[in-house]
Parts: sequence; C-alpha cells; structure tokens
Amino acid sequence: MSISSKIPQIPGKVAQWVRGAFHKAPSGPVLIYQMGKVGSKTVLASLRAHLPFAEIHHAHLLNHLDELELALASEMSNPRSSISEVRKGRRLREQLLQRSKPWNVITLVRDPVARNISAFFHNLTEMFPPGTSQEEIAAMGVGELCETFLNSYSHEAPISWFQNQLEPLTGIDVSCTPFDHDEKCMVVEGDRCRLLVLRMEDLNEVGAGRTAQFLGLENFRFTNANEASNKIYGEIYKNFVRNAQITDDYLDRMYGSWFARHFYRPEEIAAFRSRWTRP
Repeated sequence: MSISSKIPQIPGKVAQWVRGAFHKAPSGPVLIYQMGKVGSKTVLASLRAHLPFAEIHHAHLLNHLDELELALASEMSNPRSSISEVRKGRRLREQLLQRSKPWNVITLVRDPVARNISAFFHNLTEMFPPGTSQEEIAAMGVGELCETFLNSYSHEAPISWFQNQLEPLTGIDVSCTPFDHDEKCMVVEGDRCRLLVLRMEDLNEVGAGRTAQFLGLENFRFTNANEASNKIYGEIYKNFVRNAQITDDYLDRMYGSWFARHFYRPEEIAAFRSRWTRP
C-alpha cells in the first residue's frame, strides 16, 4: 500500500498537512496583496493549509512606506499596529524584488463603504489616545463612533490603493483591464507577475475555483477566517452597521469613485448604497 493511500487514516490537521506534501505548488512565490479588510485572511489560511510547503506571502503595504509611517504617526493617536505592518512590508518588498521568477499575485476588492467601516473597527483602538479602555470605547454611542469614522478616519484606501501600492510594485494598472463581471474575476499577465483580482462578495461562490484555476491547484477549498463580527467589538460593529447615519456626501464620494464603477455594476452599487441609506 502506498503512503498516500494511508493518509485518510491520519486524523485531523495532521492528515491535511501530509496531503499538502503531495499537492503541486505553483511556479514562483504567491503574494496575497491587497488593502486590509477585504477577505484576504480566508485566501491566505486556505492556501497555507492546502500548500504547507509553498512560498506564500501576505501584505497590505509594500510601497511609499516611509511616507506612510510618517502619516500614520501624525494622523492616528496610537498607530503601533499599523506601523508594525509598514515595517513588515519593508522586509517583504526587499525579499520579493530580489526574486527572478515571476510572482503570482492575488488581490481582492470589496464594497468600499463596507470595507472602510470594517477597517475602522479593526483599527478602533488606534483612533483614540493611548490608555483609552475597551470599556470606554464600548460605551460610546453609534452617533459618536460614526462622527469619528466620518471625520477622523482615512477613507482613501479603496480609491488610491491600486495606484499607490499595486501598480508601482507590479507595473500593472488594473484600470486598463475591464473586470469580467460574468467570470467575477480579472486576470492580468504582467512582466513581473501574474495578477488575479477577486471580489470579496463573490468568494463563497467562485473564489476557490478561480484561485485554483489561477494557480493550477486541484481539490482546493476555502475555509473562513477573520470575521469582524466575531471579534472583541463584534456587537458594537453589528450595531454600527445597522444604525449608523452615513451621509449622502460620503456615499456619493465612495460610490462615484473609479474603484466602485470599475469593479461593480451600477445595480450592484445601488444595492450597496441602499444598505447604508436610513429613513
């Protein structure tokens, strides 16, 4: 009997890890590279479980890092976590630029308003002075949190991330390639890398299949990870999503952006907008 035929008898995660030794890894490193809070942890965890021996990286920021660190220090009250992400990006950028093989880059997008709200809650402690307790933040009303979100949080990531972060590193301008709304993905072949763009809203439906096609994988499945509603501010987050009064000016700005119009059809944008429009 072969070794591979015995694998199903091995319990749990051990069997999953051993099976990974028999999966063919893609040519070149895999880089899951996108703005935060768009579902990338699901892709990352699933790929690492399926390919435990492959070179798989994950990053949000790999360009303009010195300027970003200065901006974070001046704009946020307690940006320790975000600055740590910037410093991680410096190390990974240097490592990737030394590689001779083309990279396989996977990036994701999301309804820009939903993305910004999720990112706001992910970085919530950084929006207030050091020493502000979780209890104090939890005691704030939706109105106060909404005011902080609209007036103190940076909302530019969905609009500027591709031009500021992805294009300088990869040489790919995604605005020049139409998003395939029927296939619910975009694939671009560049000089330095191959790029797959997915939408978070489609991950359950087509995400695993499109990722498998892109990387040449067999029997690949997604496992969920990193949902904001399960974290420490879960109830506050859900209450905010249900009741926050998002201004029309803000919705016009986000849903009128090139980003929203490039990746989403008009009827999809209208459905997103209706979610945040209160009586």
